[in-house]
Amino acid sequence: MRQYMGEGLLGKRNYPQDVFKMSVHRHLTDAFPKTYLIAAADDDTVPIQDSYDLESALKQHGIPHFIERPAHGGHGFGLGSVTDAAGWVERAISFFQEASK
Repeated sequence: MRQYMGEGLLGKRNYPQDVFKMSVHRHLTDAFPKTYLIAAADDDTVPIQDSYDLESALKQHGIPHFIERPAHGGHGFGLGSVTDAAGWVERAISFFQEASK
């Protein structure tokens, strides 16, 4: 699935190199907005390591953030009401409300 998605977004040539160059954490600046991220450990499209890389960059730049990594949910779990991500929308709203005070 990961290769299929990458090819669909970036084309068939140089896919791994393009993904690496375009990874958000490599382009983050101090002006990056506060960030809420939820990434399921069993996501077969985006490696969970990407969430750790982004978290590290957010910390390095002092960007307010909240990261959740439920064990199950896959990729694109929507509201997550029947997954380990249940309630993520409410937690995201709370994070942004608190971070905006």
